[in-house]
Amino acid sequence: IIRGLEGGLPVPDDLPGDLTDRLRHRYGSGHLPIIAMTAHAMGEDRDLCLAAGMDGYLTKPFQPAQLAAALRGLVSAPPMKGGNHTDHAASPTTEPTEPDRPTANQIAAHLRASTPFRPEQIERLLIAARRSIGDNLTKAREALDRHDYSALGHGAHTLKGTLLQCGLNELAATAETLHRTTLDQTGPDPAHLLQDLERRLVDLTFQESVHD
Repeated sequence: IIRGLEGGLPVPDDLPGDLTDRLRHRYGSGHLPIIAMTAHAMGEDRDLCLAAGMDGYLTKPFQPAQLAAALRGLVSAPPMKGGNHTDHAASPTTEPTEPDRPTANQIAAHLRASTPFRPEQIERLLIAARRSIGDNLTKAREALDRHDYSALGHGAHTLKGTLLQCGLNELAATAETLHRTTLDQTGPDPAHLLQDLERRLVDLTFQESVHD
C-alpha cells in the first residue's frame, strides 16, 4: 500500500475510516525506506521482499554490524514527505555511492561488516562470489547470443542474488531490470544492460587469485 501511494497507484478501497487519506498525506510522494526483518532466510523470501518494494533484508538472528550496514545503505534514500519527519540523509555531494567498477577488497570489507564470519571464511565466500559472478555473466552472454531469453533471465536473476550478498545493490538492481526485461520483452535493451554489467564487473570475475 505504501509503495502504491508513493507511485500514485490505486490502493485497496476497504481501508477503515479516513485511513486512506491519512496514508496518502504521509506517503503520497517521496520514498519511505523499509527494511524487512524476518526469520525466513531463503533466497526466494529475499526476492519477494525486494519485489514488494522493500529497500533491504535482514534475517534473524543478525549481528549488530549487519543492522548498521543495512541502515548505512539507506543514507542516500530520498526523504519521506508528510508528517513531522526530519530528513537526516547526507547531501548529494557527500552521499556514499557504489564505485563504477567495484573491487574484491570492497566486497571483502562489506562481508566483514555484515557477517560474523572469520577471515578464512570470508576469503572462501569471496572466491565463490567471484566465480558465481563470472559464470553467470558468461551464461547470460551465451544466452543472449542465441536469443534464449529464458536462460538469460535465469542468469540475471542468479547474478542479482550474488550481487546483493556482496553489498552491490546498485548492480543488483541492474541485474533485476535485465531479469524483468526478459519476462515481458519490454523496457531497456537487454544487450545494453548486460554490457553495462560486464563492464562494471570485469574486475570481479574470478581469475587466479581473489587479490587480482
